[in-house]
Formats: sequence, structure tokens, C-alpha cells
Amino acid sequence: ALEEEARRMRLDGVIGYPVTTHVFSQRMEEKFGAVLCGVALGQMPETTVFKKIAGEPPPQRISTMFYFKYMAPPPPTTVYAPERHRSIMDRLYAEFGLAAEFRTSSEAEAEAVSARGHLTVKLDRDWGFGEIHVEKAGEDTATEICQAKRDLVETESVEVIYLFLPLAQSDTPALCAAAEAEGFFWSGVIPRGASDGDMLCL
Repeated sequence: ALEEEARRMRLDGVIGYPVTTHVFSQRMEEKFGAVLCGVALGQMPETTVFKKIAGEPPPQRISTMFYFKYMAPPPPTTVYAPERHRSIMDRLYAEFGLAAEFRTSSEAEAEAVSARGHLTVKLDRDWGFGEIHVEKAGEDTATEICQAKRDLVETESVEVIYLFLPLAQSDTPALCAAAEAEGFFWSGVIPRGASDGDMLCL
């Protein structure tokens, strides 16, 4: 029913977030042809209780996985993959059967970098995590990511922070390197997750 509704709405695809504490929801995603493309470590609080699943409460926050299924043949995909993550991203796109066009920043068309980028910051107090979404990279974006991270760290309820970078933009490899220097690390790719293409998750 969900897939029928997604096709009716002409969505690019459907994403699922099964938990890592049991395999039932993961098997369901794979049964319907979704592809594993990442993991969100510590997304749910350790107080989460699953109905009709016996067991002791977990001693730590609960992680979820990213599964994605295209509802229609995807359009050509341009990917500025950070070089250190190229191998795993090659395998990931192969799982989708996509002929992604991997490019490097040096191959980008000569264009003026916007003086100001644009990002949004979200806070989920109930689940205790924050999100930083880069929508448009600019000269100031690395600095803004660092400031957003500091602001979220100082928020009492935040235990984990996720960063999302647009893979169709040539500044993403440099932003990824700057973010990794701040403690972020690769956790996956969400197809069609950005307004201009796929999204790198850290």
C-alpha cells in the first residue's frame, strides 16, 4: 500500500529506518526489494520499547539502518564522492544498479563559489539528536557546520549529531574532510535525499 501511494504521488523512492536491535524490520525491507545504504548510529534513546518483542532494555542508544527503494528508474546521478570513501560508495551504487557519474572537484565547471551557503539545523529533543543539513555549499559553510555542531553539543538533550551533505555539489569532498576533522564520520548515502540529488550522511 505504501509503494502504491508513493507511485501515485510520483515520489522518487521510499526510505525505511529499521532498527539494528532485531532483524524483523530489516527482513521486511529486503523482502520488498529495498537496498541497504547506511546506518544512523544511536538514533533512538535506550528507553525505546518494542511491543511484543521480549528482551532486556538495551544498555545504549539504538541504531537504525537506511534502506531505500526507487519507485521509478532514477535519473542520471552526479556524485562528488570524497576520495577516501569512493570504494564503499562504488559498491553501494552498484547495489542499486546505478551508473553514477563520479566526479572530482577539479573536474567541476569553473563557477564562482557563493559567498554564503545555506544550511538548516534541526533538534529532536524527544529522541536526543540533532541534524545539520547543508543545502547549498559556500565559502562559509565549513565554519557554519562547526558552529552548528558546537551549538548542538551545548544543548543538554543532544547525544548524537548527524550531518548531511549534497553529493551533487563539487564542494562536498572538502566539506566532508573539514567535518571529519571535527569528529564526524561516514555513515551512508540517501538517494534523492538532497534537493539536487543524493545526500552523503555523516
